[in-house]
Amino acid sequence: MTSKSATHLKLTKDEKGKNMDQSFYKSTIRSLLYLTTSMPDITFVVGLCVRYQDEPEMSHLTQVKRILKYVSGTSEYCMMYSHNTDSNLVGYCDADWACSADDRKKYF
Repeated sequence: MTSKSATHLKLTKDEKGKNMDQSFYKSTIRSLLYLTTSMPDITFVVGLCVRYQDEPEMSHLTQVKRILKYVSGTSEYCMMYSHNTDSNLVGYCDADWACSADDRKKYF
């Protein structure tokens, strides 16, 4: 999963899709939610997948597998903090205020 696909991920209700086992999907989502505490870069995409855990389809599982592949590929990455007075932390955010393609509700 590249950073571009992570920020432009759009999931919808896949009413014509193939149903899947809810317990497996929910278990995987719980594991990913746990990982968001140490990997804040996946918080957005995991949040999108959480919305569909009541009625997951195979298309949703495909996206969850992409997140797991990203986690596997970036497990060596980390942030280093120094003990300097000159240290600056800069962050950027790209907000999508109409993030739900199903009902266009804003989720805060």
